Amino acid sequence: MKLAFYLGKYGGLHGKAIADYTGGPYSHVEMVFEAPYLPTPRVKIWPHDKGGSVCYSSSSASPRHGCGFQMIDLTDGKWLVKDLPGANWAAALDLAIKDDGRPYDWRGLVGFIVKGQDNKKERFCSEECVLLLQASGLLLGVNAVTTSPNYLAQLMGVL
Repeated sequence: MKLAFYLGKYGGLHGKAIADYTGGPYSHVEMVFEAPYLPTPRVKIWPHDKGGSVCYSSSSASPRHGCGFQMIDLTDGKWLVKDLPGANWAAALDLAIKDDGRPYDWRGLVGFIVKGQDNKKERFCSEECVLLLQASGLLLGVNAVTTSPNYLAQLMGVL
């Protein structure tokens, strides 16, 4: 299993603003699911790039507009990919399948500026990735709602 961190400088105004405000180079993060956890008929994957890796996160962009699986080319120079230590990845996959379709948490994203704006029924990317990592037994005690992609990168030893 891996985490893939998207470099904000490639993300347009929205991505650059997230990276700048959260004090690092990253504006988005994806959990990368690999064999033996996929393929499974329980996973619906949104097509994006031809080929690529099976990624899961929450995104404000089309086609997901929230939590879901998507094929993404992580070799285009816009991503930093971090290998993860062994953990209970089956539990992470179960949570991802359960959360698939949750809306994007715009209020939670705004919560980095105006505290207390989280919507518990919605998720932003790093919030969802932290919850998956916690389901796997990692990053226990970390507050997912206050974790930006850059803070997650710091916790995982990327920054």
